[in-house]
Amino acid sequence: MTTAKIVEMIKGLFYGPFYDAGNYIWNFVMTLVYGAMTTTPQGYSKDAWDYVVNVLYPWSLGIGATLLNLFFLIGFFKQTANIKENLTTEIFISLVVRLIMANVLMLSGLDLIQGFFMLSSGLSAQVFYQPPSYAWSGVSANDMIFFWSIYGVLYMCVAIVSAVMIFLAVYGRYLKLYLAVATGAPALSTLAGGIGIENTAYAWIKGFLGYVFEIVIIAIELSVAGKIIGGIDWGQLDGMLGFLTNESAKAAQAMFTMVIMAGSVKGTDVFMHKMYAL
Repeated sequence: MTTAKIVEMIKGLFYGPFYDAGNYIWNFVMTLVYGAMTTTPQGYSKDAWDYVVNVLYPWSLGIGATLLNLFFLIGFFKQTANIKENLTTEIFISLVVRLIMANVLMLSGLDLIQGFFMLSSGLSAQVFYQPPSYAWSGVSANDMIFFWSIYGVLYMCVAIVSAVMIFLAVYGRYLKLYLAVATGAPALSTLAGGIGIENTAYAWIKGFLGYVFEIVIIAIELSVAGKIIGGIDWGQLDGMLGFLTNESAKAAQAMFTMVIMAGSVKGTDVFMHKMYAL
């Protein structure tokens, strides 16, 4: 057994099994999250993607093609029945242009969707290049007391719950994206209906972009929070926390950051809505 392994075993005994388990689970789950965030939906689950592309998308496209003509006729007759504004050449051309736009988006939609997927995963990989982790460096008598007591159990519980919340938020995003792809064609067909009816298409586009680039915001959140875990300058409060040892204080900071990080990731959709109206 090497000297390094012996030192690691001694440190593990000093810090206690709960604290060590919390760190292990946190780092393991963050590694899974990192892998998921830098993977496109095409590569995340080949079976699910093949089912969406080869079964659900053609089925949805057939429905969208049927609705496309229906919505165009609804928009045409709606404008014709408008007493205040008669059907002019300009309005008719506008309806035809919307019809063509809807056709193009529906036929080439899958290629555009995959392009956005690759763009978001690439941006996430550039930002989130290292999973956030916390590692202790020193051992003292007070550290032993803290990490062997209820403090160690609390740390483990916070690490597990926060990691699971982040894990579920990131992995649940893929299901949303698969559903968005499968239901896109009927929503885009409403473009041919003109003003009022086309709101459904705009809502789908905004929702899709929100789901796609949500992962980039999550990557930024985790990257920034990972730096905070490394240490926080509390200013004058540092002197008031003198009863805590250096590692105990850092572990407390790590717990606070884990909780804030989990809450931020869960609220990413709210952030996207407020900042980008997506």
